Amino acid sequence: MKAVVMAGGEGSRLRPLTSGIPKPLVPVVGKPVMEHILRLLRMHGITDVVVTLQYLGSAIRDYFGDGSDFGVDITYVVEDSPLGTAGSVKNAQEFLDEPFIVISGDALTDIDLTAVMRYHQEKGAAATIVLTSVPNPLEYGVVITNPDGAIKRFLEKPSWGEVFSDQVNTGIYVIEPKVLDMMPPATVVDWSGDVFPKMLANKMSLYGHLVPGYWCDIGNIQTYYQANWDALEGRVDVEISGERRHGNIWIGENVEIGYDVKINGPAYIGNECKLKAGVFINGPVCVGNFSVVDENTKISNSIIWTYSYIGENSRLRQAIVCRHVTIKNNCLLEEGAVIGDDVVVGEGSTIDAGVKIWPRQGDRARVNGARKHHLGRSLQARSLQLLRHQRPGQHRVDARVLRPPGRLIRQPLPEGLRDRGRSRRSASLADDQARHDRRHDVVGRLDHRSQRAAHPGGAVLRPRAPRRRRGPHPDVPARQPLGRYPAVR
Repeated sequence: MKAVVMAGGEGSRLRPLTSGIPKPLVPVVGKPVMEHILRLLRMHGITDVVVTLQYLGSAIRDYFGDGSDFGVDITYVVEDSPLGTAGSVKNAQEFLDEPFIVISGDALTDIDLTAVMRYHQEKGAAATIVLTSVPNPLEYGVVITNPDGAIKRFLEKPSWGEVFSDQVNTGIYVIEPKVLDMMPPATVVDWSGDVFPKMLANKMSLYGHLVPGYWCDIGNIQTYYQANWDALEGRVDVEISGERRHGNIWIGENVEIGYDVKINGPAYIGNECKLKAGVFINGPVCVGNFSVVDENTKISNSIIWTYSYIGENSRLRQAIVCRHVTIKNNCLLEEGAVIGDDVVVGEGSTIDAGVKIWPRQGDRARVNGARKHHLGRSLQARSLQLLRHQRPGQHRVDARVLRPPGRLIRQPLPEGLRDRGRSRRSASLADDQARHDRRHDVVGRLDHRSQRAAHPGGAVLRPRAPRRRRGPHPDVPARQPLGRYPAVR
């Protein structure tokens, strides 16, 4: 049996993690999540794999090649434009002349695919949907079946008032080739929204199989954390590279561990990493290959990708640091902070809880940390406005640009950097903030007329000229000091 791995999604809810890489290449305990899927297929004897590509497909092709390094034979099918979950499989119909498994390249699972294929053959189904039970089914497609497994009804992402079952669609299907004949070519088609309802209407044999095992759809930042922690704690059967020590600590090859380093598992330390003197790793923590954690730094509940540097005396509390990031000394990253690729966080910076700093395309983005400035969510609109009006080649916004009262952001590098000058909503937020700034004399004056030609996406920020003190009119005599006027007779 063949397999189709769907790897064309943009992963917009995972941004900024997926701003520079496709979602299937997002690492889970040091390996791309799609690599875990290919290992699962190989374990169940499926080595002939078709991979559908759309968003940043070249990165996936470069990493996996022909699949020989991963024990499979990969054929790539590229979509010129998104065709939906079923349309992308229809696009690969010429390679699918036998029953095949459809599986997502961005979900983590250890479901028994052999049992699923056996069930499909026993039932003689045209399509079989793999089901699992979840405590909160609101984010998934809910399915209800008859006692014999035949699907009776299903609903995609219901509200609480519509929930009628805890059995949800995992996005893993076994499909007969004749099902593809129902779909028009080069058309956006979805399995749950189009194909399966049509099969029920045509009374085709459609079955659901509830199977045990782990399954996690990595759809947002929280589920990404959860997938990594579950892998470290052994809740899902995945392969973790490195030497296992003290039960739940994995250490890669050629790792340098300095004096008085403490590691409380579960933790994964990748190849060629350096943990310098006094570092405290308080798991669960993942540190990617070739990353450096400098002296007396504490990392808790965080994920660090490859080729990143964490400076001395810094603190990471449930943060994500992407590739090629430099975090200088004495920085603090609060819970939920996400630092995108190629960002430099200056010395003494504090990244508040929930703040996402997006990667800069081209040169490296900088957050200047002078005077322990704070990057807060409340002023992301103002920061975006400033960034949209930078001169070409200017990648640093100095702290002295802003003069806000109270505790405000002084190092603007907010979420939404990639949409600079292109998002209508971001432009609206920026214009609203600009009007506020003009009223309170905080930032400067916006010239809405001259900006149109040079910057079609938004206004141009220019510094406010100093106010001139007006002298007396030449025809008006100067005012005399009190008490020097002649007496009135």
